[in-house]
Amino acid sequence: AGKPFDHLAETLGELSEAIIYNPKPGTFAKNPQLLRAQGKRRFR
Repeated sequence: AGKPFDHLAETLGELSEAIIYNPKPGTFAKNPQLLRAQGKRRFR
């Protein structure tokens, strides 16, 4: 368990991906930069 931030980034990626497909009010949808970064990384 050397790099906790790697796991955190991976978790955020999963969350943002889930939110892209299942948008709910009050979620990461208020952070378009995060979603845009995830979209570029996963859906290029």
